[in-house]
Amino acid sequence: DGGGVAVAPGGGDDGPGGADVEGGGSSDEWKCAQCTFENLATATHCSLCEATRDGVRPPIADVAQLLRLSSAYVRTGQMEKAVESLQRLLRSARELGDPSLEGSAWGLLREAYTTLGRLDDADDAADRELQNKRAAARLAVLGRPMGYSA
Repeated sequence: DGGGVAVAPGGGDDGPGGADVEGGGSSDEWKCAQCTFENLATATHCSLCEATRDGVRPPIADVAQLLRLSSAYVRTGQMEKAVESLQRLLRSARELGDPSLEGSAWGLLREAYTTLGRLDDADDAADRELQNKRAAARLAVLGRPMGYSA
């Protein structure tokens, strides 16, 4: 099959810090305990969320990091995880009042919904992406900070 290690949650052999390894440690990859991304065996930190191999990382509080994680899920075809992560990102963007960030999140969500065949949701996401990008452009022209009230 040539793919990466596929281990169901709670399955497989647990390596150091809960990182799943296949066949008792002879795998070319390790599964991050924080975000479940499959990393190269030589990596000391997760390529997506930057957790150490033993899973130590502060909770995701930085929205930029959440945007990177969401983007990586989309790039790697993990669309269900992308949708979940992007919904969290949208809540954070709304709380911050940042239409540019919200527009970016809607764009990624549109891509995820399209890939999943959820075309009505993808159309709605495209409309919201455009609305937020227009709002961000208006604020930029007016020279106002990103926080705004809708």
